[in-house]
Amino acid sequence: MMIDIHRMPVVGFAIAAALGLCVVVLPGCDDAGSEPIEQPIAPRETVDTKPQWQELSDAIVLPADAPNNNKALADAIDRARKTLHEARTRWTQADETDRLRWAVKWVAPLDNGEVEYVWVHPTHWSPFRVEGVLLNEPVHALLIGASSGDAVSFPDEEICDWIHLPRPGTNAPAEGGFTNDALLQTKESP
Repeated sequence: MMIDIHRMPVVGFAIAAALGLCVVVLPGCDDAGSEPIEQPIAPRETVDTKPQWQELSDAIVLPADAPNNNKALADAIDRARKTLHEARTRWTQADETDRLRWAVKWVAPLDNGEVEYVWVHPTHWSPFRVEGVLLNEPVHALLIGASSGDAVSFPDEEICDWIHLPRPGTNAPAEGGFTNDALLQTKESP
């Protein structure tokens, strides 16, 4: 849609703004027949904002009620949720590079009414809501239709775990990842 901003009354600006249309008014410009001047925009220095994660080929697929049937997993989720406030505070205080090594596990609703546990790299994490990028490809269709690399947003109550990976080149263990530990124990037990 093309809008002639030179002929748009003040009410038109308000409507355009309400509709989310981008309207730019430059002081000192008029429509006296002058051609717009195109100025090249200098490229911005970019920071690699891709989270530092790896694909796992041997993912463990669990039924939606797994925490109800697996005490170790239920305890791990409880422990993760009890430490969630501290984790969010640390994430909030971290610099951009350190935030790339954080993820939260989301109890994501599926279109069939069940849930799937997927990892999300948070880009915004408030006490009430997480916004981020889905890190792994869901096994089933999520209710919101998202797949790996898509932006997602969900309430804080739908977090069941968090993990903070160590800096590359250090021998420090990951922090959090409580459900991972429980799932590995489940996988290794007969």
